[in-house]
Amino acid sequence: MDVKSMVLLFSGGVDSTTLLALCQKNGYDVFPLYINYGQRACRLEEEAVRKLGQHYGVCVKRAAVPIPAFLNESQMINGEEEIPSIEDEEQAFAKEFVPHRNLFLLTLAAMYAHSLGISTVGLGVYSGSVLRYSDCTLEFLQKAQETIAVSSGNSAISIYAPFVHMDKENITKVAADLDVPIDTTVSCNMGVHKPCGVCSSCMERRRVLERIGGAGNG
Repeated sequence: MDVKSMVLLFSGGVDSTTLLALCQKNGYDVFPLYINYGQRACRLEEEAVRKLGQHYGVCVKRAAVPIPAFLNESQMINGEEEIPSIEDEEQAFAKEFVPHRNLFLLTLAAMYAHSLGISTVGLGVYSGSVLRYSDCTLEFLQKAQETIAVSSGNSAISIYAPFVHMDKENITKVAADLDVPIDTTVSCNMGVHKPCGVCSSCMERRRVLERIGGAGNG
């Protein structure tokens, strides 16, 4: 298959949507993959993914691979609990963090890429924000790529994450330059029927949009 093809982990958020727009601009044939891993916000994400897929003229492949709640205490997955009262982003981060999530998602994306004969997997992670997830760093991505290569019989699958050293504000500016419909994207970890407004992603999105000016749904 064309070397300019890519499987893209797609959530309907600003970061993955901006990466989709960037890759299309650079001539990639993008195969977006949305994974429902049991996250509370899956309904919001799936609606955003549907609209954004239509906007960019791509067929989004969807996979439901829920992580059992007993394997993780994150409130991003435990949808039975009410949205907690959260005072700041640091407290929200502690309640939401899902260990091993990006390795899990990358593994599924690599399996999809392998089935298509594609050698590149893209994702819109970044590590330059105030709150740094350990699985959004360059070190993690390098080691994940090595692990995926070995686990797939040493096939040359590479991870493309051009935003890894950026922060949300800079990514949002790139989104604006690419005319990404930011008001169609969703950035929420807790909302079921609408953005919760209190999770770390909602707080960060609101702070960034207030700083640079722009639309947003939560």
